[in-house]
Amino acid sequence: MITYVKKEEIYPAFGICNSIGDIKVREDLPQNVKWFVLEHEIYHSTDTSKFWLWREIKANWCGFKQHPIGFIVTVFMSLSPYRLKLYWQRFKNNK
Repeated sequence: MITYVKKEEIYPAFGICNSIGDIKVREDLPQNVKWFVLEHEIYHSTDTSKFWLWREIKANWCGFKQHPIGFIVTVFMSLSPYRLKLYWQRFKNNK
């Protein structure tokens, strides 16, 4: 199931996919970013890789192929301090 949710529900994430494949995408994002994030999360819903960084690379590639402008905008939006902190925490917790 795909649901568009308020920013506060999944902040600081742009989108999430839970273990049963339910996807949530923030409704406040620009449309091209929503499309990219949705493709990214759909990929996660079927990926069985164990290494988190490899999963992220593959999901980003999948989203990029479908929505390259959305990918580029997402990259720029991800340079904000709260997003960089999210990536740092994820990196520290998954070494």
